[in-house]
Amino acid sequence: MFVGKRVLLVDDQPPAVAWLREYLESGGAEVVMEPSFSAALDALNQRRNHFDLVTIDLMMPTTGVPDSMFAARPPLYTQFPGLLLAIAARNSGYGSNKVLLYSVQDTDEIETEAARVGVGYCVKGRPRDLKERIRSLLDR
Repeated sequence: MFVGKRVLLVDDQPPAVAWLREYLESGGAEVVMEPSFSAALDALNQRRNHFDLVTIDLMMPTTGVPDSMFAARPPLYTQFPGLLLAIAARNSGYGSNKVLLYSVQDTDEIETEAARVGVGYCVKGRPRDLKERIRSLLDR
């Protein structure tokens, strides 16, 4: 199902998404797990267009990340730093159908901002929906 596909999975709580990693790997995908904002940013910068899909947890700690990265952004970006990683992915050449934000947050404001940035958004607490969304993006 995902043979030959490469997925960057960004989440600061790897055990919480172990099921997702297992799902992807059992389908044949190569999964690179990055547990921090900085590590994910490095992976995006070093591996431009390497991944078939970049999945990003919306709520990531930003320890060690300069405040200047958030200076010109609305407060929503400070609250949900995954939005900034999504922009970094888009700026690294990943198209809108290659970047997916996910979170337990289910608000119109987040969904609207994700659409404005040009990335997908899915609620994390709905595993079946998240799996279907990932499957549809990797099938493209």
